Formats: sequence, structure tokens, C-alpha cells
Amino acid sequence: MRLQQGDPVRYGDSEHRVVQVLEGSRLIVERPAPTARKS
Repeated sequence: MRLQQGDPVRYGDSEHRVVQVLEGSRLIVERPAPTARKS
């Protein structure tokens, strides 16, 4: 499964977009949008 720039990536409840795909399987994703919920 290859991710492309701009693909959405889910981490837990939050969704990020791939900013840059590095060599191997490393990705740069944008920082999560601040959520209203604080646990």
C-alpha cells in the first residue's frame, strides 16, 4: 500500500494528510487539527 501526497491518514480519532512521502515507508504528515475534546 503506497501512500501518495495528499492522501488522508487516520491516527486514532484524527485524520491527517500526507504532506510528503520520504524514502522507504516514512511519511511527513501535517499536524493534527486541534480537537475540541480534551480527555
